Amino acid sequence: MNSVPFINIHSHNYENSQAVSISNVFVHKRQNISLQGMYSLGLHPWHLLEIALDFDVPSSLQYYIDNDSSLIAIGEIGIDHAIAIPIEFQIKLFEAQLLVAQKNNLPVIIHCVRAFSELIHLKKKLALTVPLIIHGYCAKPSITQELLKHGFCFSFGSALLNGNKNAIDALITIPSNRIFFETDDEKCSIGDIYTIASEIKGFNIEELKTIVFENVRCCFNRFNC
Repeated sequence: MNSVPFINIHSHNYENSQAVSISNVFVHKRQNISLQGMYSLGLHPWHLLEIALDFDVPSSLQYYIDNDSSLIAIGEIGIDHAIAIPIEFQIKLFEAQLLVAQKNNLPVIIHCVRAFSELIHLKKKLALTVPLIIHGYCAKPSITQELLKHGFCFSFGSALLNGNKNAIDALITIPSNRIFFETDDEKCSIGDIYTIASEIKGFNIEELKTIVFENVRCCFNRFNC
């Protein structure tokens, strides 16, 4: 490799010429999607009511894990207190997917809205050792400190471009070996996110690209670049 690429660990846009992107795919729609490149797979809490009653989420995840080496992470999955779907139902399916990730030693891309205490509880309850990466991170400093104590990783996106103080303060605080970057579903450049992040962390772009590349290689054991 002549130059370390930008790594975009969470993208809903299946093409991004600037980066090596990990596309987000919803498990109940996987069979209808033709993909190129690496991707994460999971049942997002917003889509829990879209699945058929007989749809077996863990078995479907396991099928694609066994048959597609391009699947390199579980996600995005999680808990969201801002939606009307009962939390008990969300947690049940979140747990099931976390156990698949643990069984297969795959990192997890996590969607978490006002549910950090439940997230920490589940990590301890299930004795999870796989990397747990909270995406689109911009929580307040006290939450950041608690999550750091419990070994979570963090992915930053457009909140940095928008000057979100919590996101900026978190990026300053979090050790460099626990950070990643993403575009999510925003129409922004991963290069621009790295640029602002490098200024915040005090690295040049190439240093930051190298740090994130090594973080990805360490956490995503199926990553191939």
